[in-house]
Amino acid sequence: MNKPTPVMRHLKKLRLERGLTQKDVADRMHYSREAICQMETGARKPLFESVLAYCVAIGARIQIALDNGLEAEAEAARLRALLAEHGIEDDGAG
Repeated sequence: MNKPTPVMRHLKKLRLERGLTQKDVADRMHYSREAICQMETGARKPLFESVLAYCVAIGARIQIALDNGLEAEAEAARLRALLAEHGIEDDGAG
């Protein structure tokens, strides 16, 4: 069985803290609830764009997800580079 990524573990925690269900997130993202479940459990590795959409759906700042959800600094640097490629600025605020 696969494990969820550190980012998805953190985003799920934020979702729960905000009182949102998987269905709430799925509706906001125009995904199925099952797809959200698979992202959160690691059954499916989410695409970068899906992680960004999940952040927007739960109202999370991307910087917070990066700072608190990643275990490896190399992974954080890689994701920040991807953010830059997609024209999303990293303001450095947590």
